[in-house]
Amino acid sequence: MTEYELIEVSLASLEGLGYAGMNIVAVVFAYVVAAHFVGKKLSRAAAVCLSIVYSLWLIGPSIGFIRHLELTITTATEYLRLFPNGYAAEQPGNFVTSLILVYGPYFMGWIGSLIFMHLYIRKSNGHTANSDT
Repeated sequence: MTEYELIEVSLASLEGLGYAGMNIVAVVFAYVVAAHFVGKKLSRAAAVCLSIVYSLWLIGPSIGFIRHLELTITTATEYLRLFPNGYAAEQPGNFVTSLILVYGPYFMGWIGSLIFMHLYIRKSNGHTANSDT
């Protein structure tokens, strides 16, 4: 593989990383907006079902994000191995550290959105864990 082909693979993996990240942001934003406008009107069962569907919906973009992050790190490592004097990549970080630093905010957004729905919106209207209205 030539240097330019490796650079192209690296750019494609970074593009996939960006798309997966934006998909996660869009889904979280849509859930927060839905929670804001209809969260108080939902029954407990409907709110729980909505949260489960929402959480399951995030699995695909999250797996894509993690896979593209792994591919980005692997590509940078391979580039530096084949072209030690190359200009297009720096020494990549550890995968776990990168995962925590890069995916962490998305994960916190997911947890925060669930807290927003169930502990802020639903509790502020008098809904409790025992209430079924």
